Amino acid sequence: EGSYLKSTDTSEISHMLFSQGLKSGFTGLFATHPPLSERIARIDPYWKGNFNQPGSKRSPTNTSEQTAAFSGESSQRSAVESIGEPGKEHLALARTQIHDLPDEVLENAHNSFGACLLMYCLQDALSSRMYNSLLALRSQTSWVSRKMYLSLIDLCMPALKQLSPLQYRSFMSHLSQLMVADESISVFEWCLFKILRYSLDNDVRTFEKSLNIDATAWACEALLSVLAMVGHDNIQTAERSFNNAKSLLTTRRVLTFKADYRNNAEVLEKSTDLLKNLKPLQKPMLLKAMATGISADGIITPDEIELLRAVAVLLDCPIPPLLNQQKFI
Repeated sequence: EGSYLKSTDTSEISHMLFSQGLKSGFTGLFATHPPLSERIARIDPYWKGNFNQPGSKRSPTNTSEQTAAFSGESSQRSAVESIGEPGKEHLALARTQIHDLPDEVLENAHNSFGACLLMYCLQDALSSRMYNSLLALRSQTSWVSRKMYLSLIDLCMPALKQLSPLQYRSFMSHLSQLMVADESISVFEWCLFKILRYSLDNDVRTFEKSLNIDATAWACEALLSVLAMVGHDNIQTAERSFNNAKSLLTTRRVLTFKADYRNNAEVLEKSTDLLKNLKPLQKPMLLKAMATGISADGIITPDEIELLRAVAVLLDCPIPPLLNQQKFI
């Protein structure tokens, strides 16, 4: 394996290493220390620049064997029941997903600049606007499965947390400009921006008084309406999904389906800002209601999964990725 270190903190101690220690990628653009060869040349001007470059090749993994491990326990517990309690099958799934990502994507996910580029690459309106380095990286991410998008965001999170306040503001500004470039914000774009902002924002969060489900009835109505329209083109089918979902909410308020909330990022923003203050024991009830609506027609779309998991993050109840043959509830 050579002498490369795989820790995300490698760059912080790289100036103390005798060998290169980490792959270069885009890291050099934000490096706090000169490259190893330059540091040696400063100490010994007569150095000829010869040293062995260690190679690194990840050992092959039998993904079929790992996938086989998803049976048994994986189908016994629902995704909602797995909140806060990922099992060994989730770890096996994570290993498989990471193994299936290109080396260039993995390398860039572990440095701040590369992680920013990866987030830009997940935006649909990007390809004609960026520099050669971004286009090169996009060619590696273009084939990444949609179901791995949220996992890729999680993988980049430690590197993104290393951004300085100025870099963070610039990154979020660029991301928001990409979101509105086509004058429309998709549900996934909202999920991406909201997850990043919630996870990376260093502002002190003000904890408001916990609210019960009745006090947030309009927000539940709005969120379940958006979710129903995300997963269904037919309004009647969407309304049935909404009704299935609201049946799990023990509220005295009357919840009415709103078909005009399709792809409404503003409605999502306002509703989730209120729902994050739900009483802790009522948050799983809302997630179960969302899962019930998603599962009503037996067809689960990527947009539905992403919206459910994004809301779960905002409620501090993260849901692990859906396992093979696993149900939401």
